[in-house]
Amino acid sequence: MGVHQGAQCDRASLAQNYYYNGLRFFYPEVNETFCGDGIVSVEMPLPSYFAAILYKFFGYNEQWFRLLTFTFFTIGMYALFLWFKLYFKTLTAFALLLIINSSPIILFYSISFLPDIVSLSLVLVAWYLFFRQHISHPFLPLKNHNVYQYFLLLL
Repeated sequence: MGVHQGAQCDRASLAQNYYYNGLRFFYPEVNETFCGDGIVSVEMPLPSYFAAILYKFFGYNEQWFRLLTFTFFTIGMYALFLWFKLYFKTLTAFALLLIINSSPIILFYSISFLPDIVSLSLVLVAWYLFFRQHISHPFLPLKNHNVYQYFLLLL
């Protein structure tokens, strides 16, 4: 059993209770005995909520939650790769990404129920957008598109 077993169970039960109790976003419930109604204060439960939406469409299966987390992870790693490419050659950027992705903790979190990897991925996307729009580069012009600005504000 892992160190994060209790936290993963709580996040999985958040998704399960969203699925069974009508997708009420502001009423996150866990399967615990220490609180009367199960409603708890948690971090922003977006991964659990999105997983419950996937459960509604494709049926209740934990693999949808893992796939969702891995999708966010992939988007974050792609943003990190693009960020590295701003300063390094493509092969060097790929090698750095390979070194980071071979970390056991990254491999563990990339398919777990924990929201940490989703948060990291969104932060990496935001950092890439910030650097792409506001920091000068020797060989690339700045991207001053409104879409970049809206994504940056959203994240």
